[in-house]
This record gives sequence, structure tokens and C-alpha cells, in this order.
Amino acid sequence: MTRSKPMTDNGACYKSNAFSRRCKRLRLKHVRTKPYTPKTNGKAERFIQTGLREWA
Repeated sequence: MTRSKPMTDNGACYKSNAFSRRCKRLRLKHVRTKPYTPKTNGKAERFIQTGLREWA
């Protein structure tokens, strides 16, 4: 079974202990983008938008 790997930017909310604990509880491997890389930051922003739209 493959684990999901949510990719996010380096925002404070994604560096928080609460987010880290939630990822561990859901058995997710959190992947952060490198700073100042528009290609991966765009992927992360799109993931966040999709998650917000589906969760809301």
C-alpha cells in the first residue's frame, strides 16, 4: 500500500506541530517544497486550493 504524500509550501500553518501530528495520525508523509521554486510552489498552491474546495 502506498502512502499519500501531501505537498505544501513552507507556510507557518504547515510547519505547526498540530499539522505534523495530524499527518502522523493519518499515516501521511508530508513533503514541503523548496523555497523560491515557482514550479513546485504552484503544485503546492493547487493542492491547497483543491483541498479547501473539497473539504469546505
